[in-house]
Amino acid sequence: MSLHWGMAALVVVLAVLGWTAVSLPLSPLKLKVFFWHKSLGILVLLLVVLRLAWRCSDRVPSKPQGIRPWERLAAGVVHGLLYLLLFAMPLSGWVN
Repeated sequence: MSLHWGMAALVVVLAVLGWTAVSLPLSPLKLKVFFWHKSLGILVLLLVVLRLAWRCSDRVPSKPQGIRPWERLAAGVVHGLLYLLLFAMPLSGWVN
């Protein structure tokens, strides 16, 4: 649970750093903010790889009872898309 909320907090921090860096004029401060944005983005990439490895090696949490099949499917699709975004966003910044 700590990994989950820690990554969520990192994503929020990255969004704030990214928006801040874009709005700053070219200066040493802007370069420092971009440095931290990119460094924390790589950390998110490493953490999502760790999280996926943990998820593959550990049992999947049990699903709550009383959920309709389409809701289970939707939850699975949304989780998959979130993992994809957590992986793709740092990679796209790293490649750029």
